[in-house]
Amino acid sequence: MLREVARAHDVEFLDLRNLFDGHEACANRARQATAANSLQNPLPGDISEWTRFLVVLESQGQAQESVHPNYYGQQAIGTCLTQLWDHKGTEKNHSCTGTPGRGPAEVTLTSSE
Repeated sequence: MLREVARAHDVEFLDLRNLFDGHEACANRARQATAANSLQNPLPGDISEWTRFLVVLESQGQAQESVHPNYYGQQAIGTCLTQLWDHKGTEKNHSCTGTPGRGPAEVTLTSSE
């Protein structure tokens, strides 16, 4: 629906639905990047989750909780936006996709009309 609104107003649309593919919270192919891994020995971005739970005044599992990009998630968003900025085509519909087992620098931008 948002893509159609963008098209109706002749603006670019960036679909991020698949940006964290294989790196979502609780993904089978990714490991949780927790404090237990410590800053001295962090998990690499190719095997880590790119999101974390954001809990406000409740414990994990509550309806108020949401998911927020972590360090690697922010890198993936940055990679996507950099690729979009550098894109020279005339297309106005774009999507960024992550790949299980690959790091945030390997996010791919796809353009379509």
